[in-house]
Amino acid sequence: MTPRTCAVASLLSLLVAVVATVFGHIGLGPGYDPLTLTVSDYALSDRGAAIEAAMVALALGAPALPAGLVAAGARVRVLPVVLVGVWSVGLVIAALVPTDPVTATSMSTAAYVHRYASVSAFVVLPVAVCLLARLGLSARTRHAVTRLGVVCIVGLGVFWYVSFPGDRVLMGLVERVLIGVELLMLAVLSVGLLRAGPLSSGRDRFSDRGALPAGRPRAGGARGGAAAGDHRGGGPGRGGVRPARRDRVRPRPGRRSTGGLRRAATPRRRVRRGEAHVHRARVARARPGAAGAGRVGAAGGRGGLAHAAPGDGA
Repeated sequence: MTPRTCAVASLLSLLVAVVATVFGHIGLGPGYDPLTLTVSDYALSDRGAAIEAAMVALALGAPALPAGLVAAGARVRVLPVVLVGVWSVGLVIAALVPTDPVTATSMSTAAYVHRYASVSAFVVLPVAVCLLARLGLSARTRHAVTRLGVVCIVGLGVFWYVSFPGDRVLMGLVERVLIGVELLMLAVLSVGLLRAGPLSSGRDRFSDRGALPAGRPRAGGARGGAAAGDHRGGGPGRGGVRPARRDRVRPRPGRRSTGGLRRAATPRRRVRRGEAHVHRARVARARPGAAGAGRVGAAGGRGGLAHAAPGDGA
């Protein structure tokens, strides 16, 4: 699967979940208030199957994000994959194991399983999305996901307060806002992966900084096999894949990166340097000064000695 296919699958799952959730909230009568009742309470209604379908759709669509990043060439570690797995398994358990009605005086075992499965899912998702957004996606995607993650942390704190000390005051509203922010995080990550392009462009996008694009000469490539990385010339070996450390430079702000390498000395540059050297030598020879006088004096001195020698002999 290509990164684009995985991103589209994630976006489709989000769309299905939103449509199913909206359908599960329509036409239930005056006894259902979305400001006080949670989504799990709506799952006990006549249209509870739509809410359960939304949970399953989210559980199936989330694993497409780390799979797409892997297909793009990113090095996805174990932690975000495990967190995404916890999100998916928690939603499936919450869909299969319903909670107790609001009128129940005590919580059953099924209600405890439903509560902790859903809470675990909504706690780990912001962490997983923030970790995945740092794996080569654009800076705009990373910043947007980070801001939404901060909002999720605040929302989780508010949700805990209204659940226990707050006596379920506006609990349904807080939960729906929290769910909306987390779905928005998944959407932003999916769009960022979609903009990364297919597999061919994804490998170039997520390649290492030391990799050299095709068609660009390596630094010092014209100075012999040793500088070009030829193992016969005493280079680093293996075809010279790793450039020398002195050739690595940090790109200046506001300029496009050239792969972390200095530009190679082209034949035109060497010709210009040679012409400059010849020009300086000509100027030095034509400049009147002590050097020219010294040469003339030395020549005259040698000639004077040659003419004075017969006189001395006489």
